[in-house]
Amino acid sequence: MISTTPEFVKQRALLWQTTLEAPSTVVASRSAIGGGSLPGETLPSWALALSCNGIEGGAEEVMRRLRACDPAVIARIEDDQVRLDPRTVLHDDDDALLQSLASVLSG
Repeated sequence: MISTTPEFVKQRALLWQTTLEAPSTVVASRSAIGGGSLPGETLPSWALALSCNGIEGGAEEVMRRLRACDPAVIARIEDDQVRLDPRTVLHDDDDALLQSLASVLSG
């Protein structure tokens, strides 16, 4: 995952956005490389930024719902948006992730 190009990460984020059909944007981001061996080091990346407007409890509530999914979805909040970095998700997990996101965003 560390060797994945930013352009490929962006294409995955755009695919997620198209598949999800929820209010979102694809934004430039930074991916943390790791804690132990490379603390504080980041790589250029892209993220799917989910708008949480209209959801009672906003981004915090969306994050709570995502953590309650099986399997749990871990993301981050930035600028009142839930952001997901494709660099951190195995390709085989895309379908499960998108199903969880659709379920959480629909209510």
